[in-house]
Amino acid sequence: MELFIVTGSSRGLGEAIVDQLLAQDTTIIGLSRNTNPKWKDLKNVHQFQVDLSDREELSVVVEKVLSEFNLTNCSRFGLFNNAGILGDVGSIGELDSEQIIKVIDLNLAAPLALMNSVISQLQEANIPKTIVNISSGAGRSPYFGWGSYCATKAALDMLSKCVSIEQNSKSCPFRIYSIAPGVIDTDMQGQIRQVSKDRFPSVERFVGMKEENLLWSAEFVAENLVELVNSDEFGNDVIQDIRSFVSA
Repeated sequence: MELFIVTGSSRGLGEAIVDQLLAQDTTIIGLSRNTNPKWKDLKNVHQFQVDLSDREELSVVVEKVLSEFNLTNCSRFGLFNNAGILGDVGSIGELDSEQIIKVIDLNLAAPLALMNSVISQLQEANIPKTIVNISSGAGRSPYFGWGSYCATKAALDMLSKCVSIEQNSKSCPFRIYSIAPGVIDTDMQGQIRQVSKDRFPSVERFVGMKEENLLWSAEFVAENLVELVNSDEFGNDVIQDIRSFVSA
């Protein structure tokens, strides 16, 4: 059995990743706040409703998944840490503290907890094992008003590097990637375009990208992302940007 866990699986890039993986005859575990009705009758898609920014909910669901699915029976395993939020946009000092914590929990704590759990279960399994953390160019270049988002994505990059170094010392290592997926036409982009210029001075750039059809579709990114992960083109470099490999 080829098994993949995808977070934020009910819509956007997560939904598109699941669709691409299903074309490969795999079993999918989706972790998301909502379920997607189009998969409700598919026996190889298992949807778990969970708010990944809620630490208690996350812990309960991870334990449930690990008890219901024997990961050690896999012939191939993958984890796509895709779920993430932009959070409040604005300068530090203007933000809601609870929203800051939620961004940290969803964008960083949840991927870390999931990685810890699956590595614990599968470290000694001599099978292909890949962890893909969906990062962002915003984790590599600062944006005015995006402090929480930029910081958590930068931390996700560093976490991925640390785990990769650890895995290099193992006899049955995981492949670890932290991938910036480009600018995708998702709900997050819609949220960005609604922010006032005083809180996000670069908002007109993002409005222009939408008007000029410069945003990639989630389906296009997912197709290329899954294809690249299945190939050897990414090589051994942990930090990746999909824009280096594909063009619209």
